Amino acid sequence: MHACLLILFLFLSCTEVEKSSFYSETNKRWLAATGVQRINTNYESLDLVNTPKGTTQPLLKIKFLDSNFTKVSDCLFYKIPKNNDGVLFVVENPTNKECKALIAEKAYASISNIRNFGIDLDHKTVKLNIDTKSIEYNFSNYPRKRKNKLLENSKTNDYLVASSINYHQKIKIFQNGEICFDIDDDCNITKIDRCDSCKGGFFKTIASKCSSSFRKVCGVDSCGEKHKPACIRGVETSGMNMNAYCINDSPVGFCNKELRVVCENGVLICE
Repeated sequence: MHACLLILFLFLSCTEVEKSSFYSETNKRWLAATGVQRINTNYESLDLVNTPKGTTQPLLKIKFLDSNFTKVSDCLFYKIPKNNDGVLFVVENPTNKECKALIAEKAYASISNIRNFGIDLDHKTVKLNIDTKSIEYNFSNYPRKRKNKLLENSKTNDYLVASSINYHQKIKIFQNGEICFDIDDDCNITKIDRCDSCKGGFFKTIASKCSSSFRKVCGVDSCGEKHKPACIRGVETSGMNMNAYCINDSPVGFCNKELRVVCENGVLICE
């Protein structure tokens, strides 16, 4: 009798350790989630996933930002149990493939011996209901407020959080002030994006008539400050025709209240 209780205790302890490890490994990535996509149209609801038994089903694609603010994702799968042997597992998806193509790839986090499983989804959270316990994730990249005097002049004050995950090899280190991505007036790429190799981050600046993409420069974003690039206001919000963006007081950029937007050598800066 005591031996049976000991085996049960060890089994439950291992399960709890598995859940703790699963949350730790996934949360450090998903804290930077930008969206969650249901990818299995076979289920009207994910409240309880219990058929077809013995099969492995892709359920969610969790989109997030890696340490270079590159859009990547994870795929959440569930092997539906026949005899209390369900397995929940997550596979890395750095190139954003369809999750069903990754079903046989090695998982980086998993929980086994699951009897019942379901998912609760709402705008800001995902809750994984595993037997009698739940694992809940809150997303930092959903709209939040921050206090910043500069942003009082802008129409938005949302910001993004990146995870610590880095999929990319750095070949060359770009120094602050170097252009790491550029486009011309017709939105043709004149310098491919190498901003993941910037030594200290990067920022965008208006330097062409293109309204769908902007030049990126390595360095700390100090837009809006004197002698620095103007901050970018949404083109639709400004009502500006980008063909005429390069004018003083251009509405597609904004600065601190005591400064004005001027155009020098095709670049909007604050003076």
